[in-house]
Amino acid sequence: MAQNEKVDVCIVGSGAAGGSLSLALAEAGIKVVVLEVGPWWNPLTDYIHNPLEMPGRFRWNMPVTQVGDRVGRTPHSSWGVGGGMNHWTAAVGRFEEEDFKQGTLEGMGADWPFSYADLVPYYEKAEAQLGVSGLAAGAPAGYVQGKPPNPAHRLFYANQLLKKGFDKLGIPSYSGSVAINSQIYKGRPACNYCGGCSMGCPIGAKANTAITHFPQAIKLGVEVRARSYATQIRMDNRGRAKSVVYFDFNGVEQEQEANIVVAAGWTIESPRLLLNSATSQFPDGLANSSGLVGRGLTCILGGRIRAIYDEPVDGFKGFNLNNLESRHFYKTDASRGYWGGWTFEASSSGHPLSYANQRGRLWGHDLIEHMKTFRSYAALSVWGRATVSLDNRVTIDDQVKDEYGIPAAKITYHFSDNDHQLSREGRRRGEEAFEAAGAKEVWSDGPTRGSYWLGGLRMGSDPAESVTNGYGQTHDIPNLFVVGPMLIPGAVGIQPTLTIVALGNRIGEYIGANRQEF
Repeated sequence: MAQNEKVDVCIVGSGAAGGSLSLALAEAGIKVVVLEVGPWWNPLTDYIHNPLEMPGRFRWNMPVTQVGDRVGRTPHSSWGVGGGMNHWTAAVGRFEEEDFKQGTLEGMGADWPFSYADLVPYYEKAEAQLGVSGLAAGAPAGYVQGKPPNPAHRLFYANQLLKKGFDKLGIPSYSGSVAINSQIYKGRPACNYCGGCSMGCPIGAKANTAITHFPQAIKLGVEVRARSYATQIRMDNRGRAKSVVYFDFNGVEQEQEANIVVAAGWTIESPRLLLNSATSQFPDGLANSSGLVGRGLTCILGGRIRAIYDEPVDGFKGFNLNNLESRHFYKTDASRGYWGGWTFEASSSGHPLSYANQRGRLWGHDLIEHMKTFRSYAALSVWGRATVSLDNRVTIDDQVKDEYGIPAAKITYHFSDNDHQLSREGRRRGEEAFEAAGAKEVWSDGPTRGSYWLGGLRMGSDPAESVTNGYGQTHDIPNLFVVGPMLIPGAVGIQPTLTIVALGNRIGEYIGANRQEF
């Protein structure tokens, strides 16, 4: 096995978590190596607006076993430097204050080990790094207000109509925050509204750590090794993380020693890495004295409402998500008869190929008539807070292995009755908004589905009830850290990427200030 020069920190993963952490560490003068299983994408040559090809390019073909309800997002839908930010739709927003104390206030999940106020300065830094565009004032009373450095995008015509529907129903709505430039920002151009966000942004108007973080991090000495598949974290005889074992782009097994190791991959892969790194000292996997590694997996409930107007609204133009937002139903209201709530975010209507399948399999005349309504079509997404259960989890499937003989992840997940009730209500309310907006035909997706995996390596103050502390430092192994959405101990109905970047900034600052202690 090839050896590499020891570094201060080895980070596994280069998405929102790994990218933000690497820059924060580099700014503190720390020597960092980042291992990324996917390639470096060239936006000008690799991002092509071909909906038949791009989803396959971005997908890591790693086997995974799923038991129970299937969540819509592919478990391994992200690879390449930048991770999921290569194809994300760039909707961003701060979590609400109540999300941080959900266990105490609502008895769901667990409280964060710090408050919203503690994360505010790191939210502000993340908004500046990503070039968030949005409203700097005017959030409804009782809801958080971000500080985006760029002005909000104008409302597209389809969303002007939808806003009128919300207004008629007394539902506050406004231009949502997105990590997509509304003007030239830090050398990156403004959005050209091509509508191809999920196929990569070739002009760089959409934020991605590959362009917002790594160029500066590399200048400061960070090394990014693409096509490097981490399979194991090795321990020394003192019970400390010693190194990361990985296969390089030639399939050669390598070992990277580091004073600190960080698991910053996606929500399914990070628990898998810790569980597959079991030793005689840690027979149940690393950092698992609580038995919670992989447990408490949750998602954001997803649904889409669709409408057709009597006129062309060209819902396919613009960026993909959150040109219009409402959190009016986000907080729990006992009178609704269930726990939780949701966020509305206006969606683009997508490309013609996706629209062709919105009514099932149509052929001939029926398909032609359906496609004639493409320019009159608009969509709205609902993102709900799923219940949190320790029975929803990531484990290891010893019967399914990858090409290197490493056991695959096994996802066990079941929606609750509350999830189904909330999802139905969110879709119904969205249909009412389109009807109030004057749409001639309205329908929505069903049954319940989900997206955005969260949890599985929850943070907390009590080592018996969590895997890490509030800085992502595992309770059991002081020089092993976790950064990413797997830290989130509760349920949210807001896209997590801004919070992930904020956590990366906060944890990076902590490691930089205290690295001699690890």
